[in-house]
Amino acid sequence: MDEKMAARLVVVETISSVCWFLMDASWMFGLPMIAKVMAILTIATSLLILKFTERHVAPMLVTAAMTSWAVMNVFWMLNDLTVWNGGLAVAQVFFAIGTLCLLGAMVTARRSSEPVLAIIARFRRLRIFAGRNAGK
Repeated sequence: MDEKMAARLVVVETISSVCWFLMDASWMFGLPMIAKVMAILTIATSLLILKFTERHVAPMLVTAAMTSWAVMNVFWMLNDLTVWNGGLAVAQVFFAIGTLCLLGAMVTARRSSEPVLAIIARFRRLRIFAGRNAGK
């Protein structure tokens, strides 16, 4: 990935994380309208991350897992806020999808020359395991 795309990825990931954080905070503080707006932005930015992700199987699967996690969180929130009672079931489906994506990324890594920790490091909330240059 060239430096320009990598820089854009960092920006979009950061915006997505801030949206997600504000969505969860709005949910926690009982501000459902703000939470719903932030949910839309969280999902939109999570999907946008796919545009800037390396076009290799493992990075795409890790990004899909992150997107699944965001979508899971949104539907869990919608269920909790009693916006939609079926939200928890949908959240559970996205949990399974995200888990399968992560497992697929690790299996792919084992078959390639890329170490499993390097794959896990692409999962931006787990970068602590791979040090400062994780995901590059």
